[in-house]
Amino acid sequence: MVDASEAPRPRPQYCLHIRSAPYGTSGPAEAYRVVQTMFAFDHAVTVLFTDDGVLSLVRGADPAPIGMRPLSEAFSELGGLWGVDIAVHRESLEERGLSTDDLVPHQEDAPPYRLVRTSELEALLASHKAILRF
Repeated sequence: MVDASEAPRPRPQYCLHIRSAPYGTSGPAEAYRVVQTMFAFDHAVTVLFTDDGVLSLVRGADPAPIGMRPLSEAFSELGGLWGVDIAVHRESLEERGLSTDDLVPHQEDAPPYRLVRTSELEALLASHKAILRF
């Protein structure tokens, strides 16, 4: 039997594309729940953050005044799960004056966030069986 931590990560069949801001809508929080469900059923998934969705990973966000809990730490923990790939659109970060230094750190045993350029987005999305947009 192969230890899951040593097994190669499968090629994700599903992509959850998070484009909306983390607070003010339920989209990113629902995407988080979908990733957990897919993981529970052994489905490999890519979580792609573009546009205002990249704000879901910014460290230090405090949505308590609007009655929400921070999503950034929850999303950063997903990268440590077997079969979950976290991809971040580089240009979306740059358009918002952000860099990877502004993102919540991923778990130490998880692969780093995968940065993708605009020129790579079409191929990334086309490589998945299904895309769920949030």
